[in-house]
Amino acid sequence: MSQATWIMPSTRPYHDEDLLSLQITCRNSIKKSTHVAKKILDAKFKSMEWLVNTPLHWKLCGFNQKEMVNIEALHAQRYWKIYYRELGFEGHSRRGDNELSTALDAVSKFYSSIILRWILYHKLSPYHGFIHIPRSYPALVYDLMEPYRGYIEKAIFDRIKSLPNKPKDLTALAIQTVEDFLDQNIYTDTTRQIVSFQELFHGSVLALRAYILGQSKGLILPKPARPNGGRPIKAGYRLYGRSAGPTDFWEVAADVSAKYFDP
Repeated sequence: MSQATWIMPSTRPYHDEDLLSLQITCRNSIKKSTHVAKKILDAKFKSMEWLVNTPLHWKLCGFNQKEMVNIEALHAQRYWKIYYRELGFEGHSRRGDNELSTALDAVSKFYSSIILRWILYHKLSPYHGFIHIPRSYPALVYDLMEPYRGYIEKAIFDRIKSLPNKPKDLTALAIQTVEDFLDQNIYTDTTRQIVSFQELFHGSVLALRAYILGQSKGLILPKPARPNGGRPIKAGYRLYGRSAGPTDFWEVAADVSAKYFDP
């Protein structure tokens, strides 16, 4: 279908928070919108360090959103050049017409729908983003995809690399790989929980909601991490998953985090 039909929830009673107004106010604030953009791109660069290092000058503060987007674009060029070359698609580009791009586009459509569902459920506007500014498409969905792209693209990369021969249907393989990947358990230090990877998509929406409502001092996105002790993070939200307690939680957390951080 060239145009999708969205079934959106109705407006809730008046006593609910007016999240839409708060979201737009946050978006129109240079300080707050720059903070959100930087946190999202911080997480994106971290997720891609398996292939390309975070830009050296990224740690410097003071970037405006335009400068950050420019840095992200240069980083993406390096990332995709290596990604395509290592998978035998040298000479092709991410935006080009090729089999790998088609598969990656299909995967993006697949998990963008999960994020869209949570954005609508929590009464945020999908059209008011912080990095992807135009309102002609659901920009916030693409913003909240960024922190997790690298992990998902690595799963596809590793799956293709593991095959002795090039698959006949790369798109079907990529979708199946991602479906399996999203069901895997991970440990996130943000809320000290073990959750399925796809619950991080929900968490990114909850994190933005908590920041907009002032329930957290910053945008604290949930990410895969190692158990490291210390004081709990005041994230302002909880995820659907297993929490720490007097069980084997920490042993399981160490085990599920190993696949992201151990060689």
